[in-house]
Amino acid sequence: MCNSSQDGQEESNLGNQRDLSFILDSDIDAVTLYDATWRFVYVNAATERMTGLNRDEILGKTIDELWPGADSSPSFQPIRDAMVERKITISRIPSASRTGEWREARAVPVERFENLDVDGLLVYWRDITETKRLEDERRQAVDYALTAASALDAVQDAFMTVDQNYVITYANAEAGRINLKRATDLVGKRMWDEWPRLLGSSVEENLRAVMNEREPRAYVRRWQAEGRDDVWLEVNAYPDDVNGGIHMVYRDITSRHNQEERVQFLSMLADRASQMTDPDDVIEDAVTSLGIFLKAARCAYADIDFVADTSTIHKDYCAPGVSSIKGVLRLRDFGEYLVGEFSAGRPVAVADVRADDVRVPPGSVGAYEAINAIAHVTVPLVHSARLVSAIAVHSLTPRQWQAEEIELIQTVVERTWFTVELVRKNRALLAVQQRDHNIAEQLQKAIVPELPTQVNGLVLSSFYRAALQEAEVGGDFTDCFGSGENMTTLVVGDVSGKGLRAASQVAAIRNMLRFAIYAYDGISDAVSQLNNVLIEQNYIDGFATLFVGCFDAAARVLTYSNCGQEPGLVWRRASGEIEQLVPNGPIIGVPTLDPFTSGMVALEGGDVLALFTDGFTEAGPNRRELLGVEGVAELLREAISQCRTKGTNDSSTDADTILRHVLAGVEQHAGGIEALRDDIALLITVVL
Repeated sequence: MCNSSQDGQEESNLGNQRDLSFILDSDIDAVTLYDATWRFVYVNAATERMTGLNRDEILGKTIDELWPGADSSPSFQPIRDAMVERKITISRIPSASRTGEWREARAVPVERFENLDVDGLLVYWRDITETKRLEDERRQAVDYALTAASALDAVQDAFMTVDQNYVITYANAEAGRINLKRATDLVGKRMWDEWPRLLGSSVEENLRAVMNEREPRAYVRRWQAEGRDDVWLEVNAYPDDVNGGIHMVYRDITSRHNQEERVQFLSMLADRASQMTDPDDVIEDAVTSLGIFLKAARCAYADIDFVADTSTIHKDYCAPGVSSIKGVLRLRDFGEYLVGEFSAGRPVAVADVRADDVRVPPGSVGAYEAINAIAHVTVPLVHSARLVSAIAVHSLTPRQWQAEEIELIQTVVERTWFTVELVRKNRALLAVQQRDHNIAEQLQKAIVPELPTQVNGLVLSSFYRAALQEAEVGGDFTDCFGSGENMTTLVVGDVSGKGLRAASQVAAIRNMLRFAIYAYDGISDAVSQLNNVLIEQNYIDGFATLFVGCFDAAARVLTYSNCGQEPGLVWRRASGEIEQLVPNGPIIGVPTLDPFTSGMVALEGGDVLALFTDGFTEAGPNRRELLGVEGVAELLREAISQCRTKGTNDSSTDADTILRHVLAGVEQHAGGIEALRDDIALLITVVL
C-alpha cells in the first residue's frame, strides 16, 4: 500500500512538472479561461496581479458579476465573436477594473484544457497601456510633425506608413529588420510591388478596408523572409487622417503564437487520448502528431530496459521516404554519453551527430547514420527511479533544437506513458468487471427468478433494475410464491448496500423468508423469527426493509406486514381512490424491542396493488425535487386511467401497461433512466 501511494504521488509530481497551468503561471501575460456561460474556470497568476483579485474571488464568477456591463461593451464584441464563431480574434479593451489602462485580448477557442472538458475560450490579456499611449503619441507625431521619424526609430515595434496608392512613405528601423532590409530601402516602394504575394491575401483585404472605410483593423499574419525562420506578426492598421493613407504598427508575436499552438496541440492530443482504449493507439497517435507538429523526419516511442541494454521501439512516425526503425536497438551503440544522460533522466539534443564529439563519440556516429538520424532529440522518462520509456525525434539534416521543442517533447512523453499505463489498468479492470458481470448474470437468475404472471386470482407484472449496471445485481428484489391453499405471498424488499455483496444477502433473506412463512402461522411471527435468526446468526451486514403480504384468494383479503418499506398503494376500482399500506413494524436486521405486527385489507376484483422500493420515491433531477410517495401514487392513477380509456378488460395487459407507464413517468421525472441513483423494484398486482 505504501509503495502504491508513493508511486501515485510521483506520477502526480511528474505530471505537474509539465502541467500547462505551471507553464502559464510563469507567463507575464494574464491568461483566463471561460466556459460557454462566460464563467471563469481558470486564471493564471498574472491575472491576479492584473485585476487585483485572487483566484478564489474570480473562479466561478461571470465577467458581468465582477465588472457589471463590461461584457456588453462594444469593445468586448470581438471576444464574444470568438466564442460564438469559434475563431481567433484580437481586440483592444479598456480595463474594467482600473481606469486609464488598456488591455490587448487575444481570444483562442478551446475544447479541452488540462483535465477539463470545456467548450470555451482561452484569452491572453496583455497590458498595452504604455504601448497605446506611445501609439497615440506616434499618430499625433506622424500626423502633425516631421520630427516623429526619429522617435519611431527608437521604439521596439515596427512602424510603417503608406499613402493612398500604397507607396511606403515611412518605415522605422524595426520595420526594416523584419524584412531583412534597411528601412530607407523600403521608402518609395509600392507595397504590392515589394511584396507581390500579399495580393489576394487577407493582408490586402484588411488594408484596403482600412483605406476605404477609414476604420482601424487588427490582424495576425505569418511573415516569410528568405534566409530566416518565419515570424508571426500582429498588425494594427489605422487611417492617416492628415495624408489620407494608413499607419501600420507591427509586433513580433512569434514566441506567443508558438506557445498558443503548443497549448492547442497538447489539448487536442489529450482529448483524443481520453477516447482511446488501446495502448498502441495512444502511442501511435502521440508519435504521429508530434512528428508532424515538429516537422520531423521521424518520431519514435521506445520502452527502455537498462539491464538488457535495449530500446524497444513499438511505434514510430516516418515522413514520406523515411524508413521505420521499429524493433530492438542496443542503447550503448549510441554512446556512453546518451546512456549516462538517460540514467539521470535528462534529455539529449544533438544538432549534428557528425560534429558533436562530446555527445556523440566518433565510434557511435555510424549507429546514428545507420538510421538516418543526423540530428536528434531524445527525451527519457524516469518513473520510481527507473527509466521506463523515451521519445526520440529525428532529422535527416542538421537542425538546431529549440528549448520550447524539447520541453514539448518532455510533456508528450510523460503524458503518453501515464496514459498508456492508465489504459492498461482500465483494460485489466474491464476484464475483472466482465468476469463479475458474468457471475452477476447467473446470480441474478438464482436470487430474483422470473415471477409468475398469474396465480390464485392475481395477475402480476414486475420490474427490477440495479443501480450498478456493470454488475446488474443489487439489494432490491421482488418475490411471489404459493404459501398454502388459495394463499399467495407477495414480497418487495430492499437490502442496504449495492452490487454483489448486497445481492448475496438478498438470496439469504429471500430463502429464509420463504421457510418462515411456511413454518409459522401468522405473518408477523414469520418476519419476527426471520429477524431473530438474521441477527443471532450474523447473516446480514446492515439492514433490510420488507413488505410481505399474504393474499387469501377465497376471502379476498391481504394480510401484510410492512417492515420499514415504502407504503404499498391500493387503487380501488369502485371509488378510484388510492389507499396507503404504511409501515407497521420495524426494519429487519437491527435489534429492536418494537413488535412486528400485521394489518389486513380487503381487495375486490379490479383493484390494483403496487409495491415498490425507495428508488422510486427518491427519483428526481436533484435532492429538492424527489418524486415521493404521492408522486408514485399519481403515476399509478394516470396509468390505470390510461388502461380504462383504452377500454381493455384483459387484466394481464392492464398489469403490464400500468407497470410500463409508472416506469416511464419515473424515468421522465428523474431525467432519464441513467439518472436514477438507486436500485429499483416494482410489483404491480391486479385482482381478478
